[in-house]
Amino acid sequence: MSIEFPVTVRNLKPGERVDSKSPGMNVPMTGDPKLDNISILDDKPPIFHNAPNYDIEQNPFSFLYFDTTYECNMECGFCYNPIRKYKDMDIDKFEDMCARLPHPVAMRFVGGEPTLYKHLFKAIEVGSKYNHQICIVTNGLRLSSYKFAKSLKEVCDKHPSVNVSLSLNGGLYNDEWYEKIDHDISHRKRKVKALKNLIDLKFKRVCINANIVRGLNEGVIKEFYDCAMNTESGIITNIRFRCAAKQGRYVEDLMDEDQTSYTGEALNNYIKTIIPEANKPLHWIRDGINPATGSGKHINNPNLKCNKCCFMYYITPKLWVATVEFGSHNSTLCWRRGQYVESTNTIQPTHHYMDELSRYINTYVPDGIRQLSKHMEQYETEDFT
Repeated sequence: MSIEFPVTVRNLKPGERVDSKSPGMNVPMTGDPKLDNISILDDKPPIFHNAPNYDIEQNPFSFLYFDTTYECNMECGFCYNPIRKYKDMDIDKFEDMCARLPHPVAMRFVGGEPTLYKHLFKAIEVGSKYNHQICIVTNGLRLSSYKFAKSLKEVCDKHPSVNVSLSLNGGLYNDEWYEKIDHDISHRKRKVKALKNLIDLKFKRVCINANIVRGLNEGVIKEFYDCAMNTESGIITNIRFRCAAKQGRYVEDLMDEDQTSYTGEALNNYIKTIIPEANKPLHWIRDGINPATGSGKHINNPNLKCNKCCFMYYITPKLWVATVEFGSHNSTLCWRRGQYVESTNTIQPTHHYMDELSRYINTYVPDGIRQLSKHMEQYETEDFT
């Protein structure tokens, strides 16, 4: 049964979508669903009626995010969606959506932890059948199992456009960074083992990524660069850095008053001081100003605007660097990223959706949210500054 929206905000043009987003970020909701213009559901995230909606056939985004499952085997400090009681993505609805999209898109399988999604391999096959490009954004714990990593490799070999993006917020060596960002030091060795498995099995499209917190874990930039440059060419194809954002369940003590510890532009400027080739990229994909296709070709559309919140460029013929801003007003206006909303079978702007979800989580503190992992309970009253 379709759900009627109390406010009709469907299929807006880019300029209209920008105007629909107020400048305030993470402003608390009132706690009254009617005043907050949300519909709270039992088994799915709330419906956020203030965010623009797009019919699947009218999807304007080149990237789509999918919450495949809400289960997770970690409880990270910057998790934007820490509610674990919701149902997994319906695989039949996913296939129907793949068939109805007006053009192929880059799909991001997130969660929760997508490797815990029981239909992951089937979803890869379905998305690839309709020529969509799949990226699995994972914490890597299941990939520390060589058996599981090998099974995934067999699926990826059949669908060579699939990318695996491995989160390593504390890099390869630093337990303290993992403790403060991911709330657990015990996972570092498993994450490093996951990366080793991906390399040993010769996955062809591996991304290593991290949230960068100002003054804490900038050292991962050099670690990622060295790792990628010292790995056989064509395995690690992308190193990605995200600005740590005040969204979902974030670590207040690690953040300043800004919405992100870095802006996308500031973080990219910092990266230039660490990675020499970043100062003169071989080829730009996103320059932060001119809207462009996935190959870097500029899109001449006056309705599209970039706000210096993502930068992507090749530093070698087979390795590119990405800097992506999260949790800011700029990122909520992004014309590239959409979020599939299964409960309404529509698509919303990703970062607008994330912002609404964050406001909901921090106002309603819903049943099923895990505020602290067991590892962090002992530190609840300690000073982490």
